Amino acid sequence: MVLFRYFFLYAIFLSFVVSCQSVNDVSANQFKCYNFEPGWQKDQKVNDVFYDVYVPPKPKDATSCQRVVLVLPGWKFPRTDWPKKSDIIDIANQYQAILVMPEMYTSIYESDYYNETVMKWNEIPGGQFIKEQFLPALQKKGYFLKGYQN
Repeated sequence: MVLFRYFFLYAIFLSFVVSCQSVNDVSANQFKCYNFEPGWQKDQKVNDVFYDVYVPPKPKDATSCQRVVLVLPGWKFPRTDWPKKSDIIDIANQYQAILVMPEMYTSIYESDYYNETVMKWNEIPGGQFIKEQFLPALQKKGYFLKGYQN
């Protein structure tokens, strides 16, 4: 399971790296760059869902913009386990990825609950929460903005 998780994480970041562009390419494509203070913002909250944000330090000779990556956990995988049980921070530093890690615990990112649904991770389904509440709240804080690299 750990090997699968590592492979999955590597595949996501590989696709991220392939799509990275230099600053010159970014300006040619009208993308803007994020400019957040490096470090952790832990125990942030949208409604009753906690999340952490990690912003990597920018190298002095940075040639690319930082991108925001939504890091969704697996079943019963706490957001705090990402940095403890994977190389995600090293990868984020290497590829200048801002990480947003929500605490979704037992969500399967469903779009709706049905009458038969017994176990619910939250008041609203996970997919609906991400789309209708989480991403809009993060956009108000300056993450996942249109015209920026995400």
